[in-house]
Amino acid sequence: MDKTETLPKLVTSSWKNVFLSRPVGFGKSLLLDTLAEIFKGDRSLFKGLKISETGYDLKQHPVSRFDMNITRGDVEELKSAILELTRLNAEKEELKLESVNYGSSIRE
Repeated sequence: MDKTETLPKLVTSSWKNVFLSRPVGFGKSLLLDTLAEIFKGDRSLFKGLKISETGYDLKQHPVSRFDMNITRGDVEELKSAILELTRLNAEKEELKLESVNYGSSIRE
């Protein structure tokens, strides 16, 4: 079942945060992969799907993915891992971060 027509509503809404709460096997990862491809702007992937009929402009945007299962340690270890992932994502986009803290590096 093609549900891609609902995705432009999700990404253009005024919501600041979206919490995806579904049991294992209900497509959360597939949804995030689909959103990543939408933001990468590859129109050929969506040819013939309902999103192509919505008028949503598939503009290219940088995509950063963070796996929150990166560590099972304490909060400081998690902060350090997030900072490292932020730096890796920035390098992929050919950006250099100046921040040395995880929160400001994400904003940067």
